[in-house]
Amino acid sequence: MKKLVLIASFCLAGMIGKAQSNSDTDKSVASLNQTDGIVAEYFDNGILKHEMNLVKGQLEGQMKVYFEDGILQEIRSYKAGKFDGTWVTFNANGIKVAEANFKNNLKNGKWIIWDDKGTKRCEMVYENGKKIGKWVTWDENGVLVSEKDYTNL
Repeated sequence: MKKLVLIASFCLAGMIGKAQSNSDTDKSVASLNQTDGIVAEYFDNGILKHEMNLVKGQLEGQMKVYFEDGILQEIRSYKAGKFDGTWVTFNANGIKVAEANFKNNLKNGKWIIWDDKGTKRCEMVYENGKKIGKWVTWDENGVLVSEKDYTNL
């Protein structure tokens, strides 16, 4: 049971942390004088840090975030400044470690977490911010650890 709790915590913490780290981006967008167009920010070493599109001062469409060495870290999707669409997160080796979906600032759709080796560890489903469907967790070898059905809760 402890192992299951640990794996579930790992899965959720990764994506929640990414969504919460977005507040730093929101603050930097608010401090910009530009209200429309592509905005790019660079690390001190000259490598692109993130690139986003603003419409009337709000994030719109895809935003790409990079590690300091230039490797893509995350692709985020926005509509009128709100989380909307698919977010994809990569580790420093370029391996996809998370895919999440939002609609109108709420978790909506399938969320998948992989470990740093690319093994699927968790699969969850949300509808309008609420847990739905079957949530599944696997161990580091891809062996099923748990399933929980949120259909009738």
